[in-house]
Amino acid sequence: MVRGWVPAVEESLAETEEPGRAAALAQRYAAGFPLAYRNGAGPAEAAIDIRLIHSLSGAGDKSIRIYRNPEDCAERLRLKLYSHDTIALSEVVPAFENFGFRVIEEMTTPIDGGALGHVQRFVLELPLPEEDA
Repeated sequence: MVRGWVPAVEESLAETEEPGRAAALAQRYAAGFPLAYRNGAGPAEAAIDIRLIHSLSGAGDKSIRIYRNPEDCAERLRLKLYSHDTIALSEVVPAFENFGFRVIEEMTTPIDGGALGHVQRFVLELPLPEEDA
């Protein structure tokens, strides 16, 4: 069965939200995701991102999500940063490196051109444990 993006996101949201709220969130946010995001992430990931971007309270509020995809190796970690405004890489990358991570990839997704917020996805490489000498 072929269905559109917004109904698919609404269905994913309805797994954890009551139907009316799922429909309202899908109508507000789903159409704002660019095509590249839709093709790469899918509706279930969009539902997670919508919940987290919607939970931001004010202009300076931020939220993060740390996760792994099933195909990721043990040294790979993913982090998403949710905010109303994008955060400069020159601010974020040194912070990750300070904790010993290497930033492998970054992708910023503006929702509705940024009007509804931004999702910044980072692929991080964890430091390898040091061998005992």
